[in-house]
Amino acid sequence: MAIKQPNSIIGNSQLLATLGMKGEIFNIYYPRRDHAQHVADALLAINTYGNYHWLNTIDWQSKQYHPCGNGILKTDLSHFSGIAVSITDTIPPRYPVFMRCFEIDNNEIEGSFYTYFDFEVGGMREKNAGFYDEENDILVQYWQNNYVGVVTTPPFDEWQLGKTLDTAWWTSAKWGIERGELQKNKEEIGNMNMAARFPLETKEIIEYIIFAETREELYNLKTKITSISPGQLITETCDAWNKWIARGKNINMPDAFTEYYHQSLHVLRLLFDERLGSMIAAPEFDHQYEKCGGYGFCWNRDTVEAVYALQTAGYPEYLPRFIGWCKKTQLRDGSWFQRYWLDGTLAPSWGNFDYSTQIDETASTIYAMASGNTLPCDAREDYIDEYWETIKRGAEYLMRRTGEGLHSPCLDLWETYYGCFTYTNAHKRSHLCSARGSIDTRRRPVKKHLSSI
Repeated sequence: MAIKQPNSIIGNSQLLATLGMKGEIFNIYYPRRDHAQHVADALLAINTYGNYHWLNTIDWQSKQYHPCGNGILKTDLSHFSGIAVSITDTIPPRYPVFMRCFEIDNNEIEGSFYTYFDFEVGGMREKNAGFYDEENDILVQYWQNNYVGVVTTPPFDEWQLGKTLDTAWWTSAKWGIERGELQKNKEEIGNMNMAARFPLETKEIIEYIIFAETREELYNLKTKITSISPGQLITETCDAWNKWIARGKNINMPDAFTEYYHQSLHVLRLLFDERLGSMIAAPEFDHQYEKCGGYGFCWNRDTVEAVYALQTAGYPEYLPRFIGWCKKTQLRDGSWFQRYWLDGTLAPSWGNFDYSTQIDETASTIYAMASGNTLPCDAREDYIDEYWETIKRGAEYLMRRTGEGLHSPCLDLWETYYGCFTYTNAHKRSHLCSARGSIDTRRRPVKKHLSSI
């Protein structure tokens, strides 16, 4: 899969989507932020007088912005022919549904407007299956317990379930778009793609991309989501995000900085999995690890920084959720792994041995868990009772990795160098000092340990 660096992200607690600057969908993650990634390509195209135009090419000028502050993404596209397409992207707060509103100005030019999808349902490129249900006007693709449905208002008048095979290029829905004719077949299996056509004269199209775990759930969601007006879904999304932003601390700064600040909070919230209590560093954009080691994972160090930032900004609920996750993911030796999948399983890593681990990951985690020292007395006692053994085992691990006041050799925070590092030593000492309050609460001596560092 090609490396695609997103321009924008939108989502809710169930879906996370990344988009390019011309409205192309790069990734959609469901049901977690790290898995599964269901999209290889999701593009728009126009065919006029036998000539096709993909809307993500250099021929289209674009402007992208958030019209109501957060949660809604607007992309305005214009072509030198005079054709213009405006896209309003919304992921409503209550549903695993991506809603796209297309407003088309065809400049009195006849032709076709297409939506194209190359899904990898369940993160699988092969062994997918798809069908067009004409009675319910829905395109469906599925793999095991992963279903994606595409529904539009008004209904499309042509469709194709194709194959993305170099050896059978004429079966591809992409080829059908480029030649201006879709095959209207009902079923397909394997490595698939799909497309839907509308007359270019259509002024407004609403498209719903629906995610579910069963076929019955998919159809129920289709019925529910299409019974709500698009305007109401957009309003609900804006209101939900603005209400969340208003809950945070009000900081006096110029309007432009306030906008950047709110967008940063918006991104941090989207990266956090509220159900699991963990957080990705970024939506994955290099799935083959071609240029980097990947970013769609949870690093304890990074998450500590993020949840403390959210707490400072007036959102205290994220830190305790993450601390609960840390208790579940601690390794037997008291340390924490370099990085994790959001469900707590070990992620692909260059830190599988003692010498290749990153000691600052464990130090950061202890620092976060020592936050209970700031609680009122009774709450602090309960907190320490809950997390004492976890903090103690982590501190003992750090002391075992300490000799003559400095940590034993390990990898630096960028997995680049092997040795002993000022940053890691400072991190370790600072976080052991933070843990001292927890130990003092349990009347455990810690001075003899700190004096050796």
